[in-house]
Amino acid sequence: MLSTLITPFILSQLPSQAPQVATLLQSHGACSLCVLRVLCVRKVSLFVASTASASATSTCPLCLGLLSRPSISAAVSKAADLFSTSATRGAANFVVAVRVPVQLALRARAADLIIDHAGLGAEIRKVAERDPKRFDLENPDPSQLDALAKDKQTILTDPHDNLPFSITQSQIEVKEVLRFIMAHEFAQASNLAFLPSSELQLELGFDHPPTGDEFEWMQSIEKCGLTVRKKRKRVREGSVWRKMKDDEPKSIRIEGATWNHIVNAANALSYQEFVDHGYLPTKFREVSSPCDLSDLKFLHKSLWVAGRYNKYSRGVSNSRMEFKGERLAAESVEELIAASLDPFFHADNHKFASAGREDVDVLMLGSGRPFYMEIVNPRVLDATQEEITEVQSKINESNAGKIKITDLQLIPKNDTKPLKDSAATKRKSYSTLVRLSKGVRMAQLEEISKLKDLELKQQTPVRVMQSRSDKERDKIVHELKVYPENEGSLGEDGERLYDLIRVDLTTSAGTYVKEFCHSDGGRTVPSIKELLGVDSAVVETLDVLHVFLDWPKPVV
Repeated sequence: MLSTLITPFILSQLPSQAPQVATLLQSHGACSLCVLRVLCVRKVSLFVASTASASATSTCPLCLGLLSRPSISAAVSKAADLFSTSATRGAANFVVAVRVPVQLALRARAADLIIDHAGLGAEIRKVAERDPKRFDLENPDPSQLDALAKDKQTILTDPHDNLPFSITQSQIEVKEVLRFIMAHEFAQASNLAFLPSSELQLELGFDHPPTGDEFEWMQSIEKCGLTVRKKRKRVREGSVWRKMKDDEPKSIRIEGATWNHIVNAANALSYQEFVDHGYLPTKFREVSSPCDLSDLKFLHKSLWVAGRYNKYSRGVSNSRMEFKGERLAAESVEELIAASLDPFFHADNHKFASAGREDVDVLMLGSGRPFYMEIVNPRVLDATQEEITEVQSKINESNAGKIKITDLQLIPKNDTKPLKDSAATKRKSYSTLVRLSKGVRMAQLEEISKLKDLELKQQTPVRVMQSRSDKERDKIVHELKVYPENEGSLGEDGERLYDLIRVDLTTSAGTYVKEFCHSDGGRTVPSIKELLGVDSAVVETLDVLHVFLDWPKPVV
């Protein structure tokens, strides 16, 4: 049987008892691909050829039918159909990720024990001790999918077809072989190139419900250290979380049964223990149906779009704001931008970040606030700057009087670093209108306008204590200009007194400007209230004039 699968040269590299191992595995129902991978032979062209000739008369107990021709063909067909209907624009290459049932780890251990019990295991493992001096150590042709091999095994060249192959130190996992084959066949079906570094990932997830709990018997054996817990999943509906119902698909989450958990538990057991618990030989061979393709999707790595925004409405927040399920503002800058960006990229979602944030009742004027939007799983991959500019125009036209976007552009992920790094260093300029409890003289306003680099002690404001830790922060008011906003009134001595003032200031990052004005009950020291000696200083309006961050670059 083995001589029909591999060339004489590859056979010569295997231990002399490899044919007996192949016959033994075949007697337990193993498919030809599983025979090759248990014998540690890695050759992509051989995997593909073996799949093409694989029989579908029975389900292999080692791979649960994953490597059978019907299973491969069905998965490739569904992937090709999904790709053709997913409107992915600009895709040129792809990479493959595969999730297989964790019970395959138990079956891999069972295969090793079957071989050991037959007295063939020691001979097979000698392959790892072979002298590599006659091996071809040159790297294989990068066009070959063998480049997927992660472990650095010695590469040989098969003189039969001059294609590379390797003999590994342990049996090759099912998901690795499946990934090789899916990469080869989907490349042919889609006309996309396989590229390990591709940003477009084909994800396939397989399950096998009939054997889904077959590893649970190991929980009763203390040395296995296996504890499996089943928990009902929770899903979010709007702002409320609820437990999933029994009739909803995938409502149960299994914890404590990862691949490594199963491997470690199974490795602690002997052949006899597998037999005593009824797994070998009967249960191992009782497989009547192949795995189901339960998850299939294409995921593209995120794209990043940067720009600056101005906000002209005191009813629009920076990002979506909720408290106990209730919205605190009907609209947000984030949502108004995303309403045009997400559909353009056909994205699943987005993540929004900006250089600080203003309160909902604060305007963002001047050159705007820098921001970026992470576009999650986009399906438009080749957007031009002209198209991005058109999206910017659409945002501005549909939100006139609310927000305005400038310098919208695609950026590399690394270019988001300046915004992230600026969190504790950037300065901002503000202008605030303050109503005083009593009028003050011009000389008082001129005196505090002379202050430079005024150091503040700011305890967390009362208004945000529910969302921020209560601690004292050191902040700086770098520049301060205070002047009357109205004509004031005459005092008893004939000098004018002003109770409505304009405060223009430049501060360090994270300064609470409203609290600097009214003192927040003494939690900010000093304050405009304290400096002017009034009982109260009420902020009527506050505007951000400038964020000192030269990012992103202007779009010409």
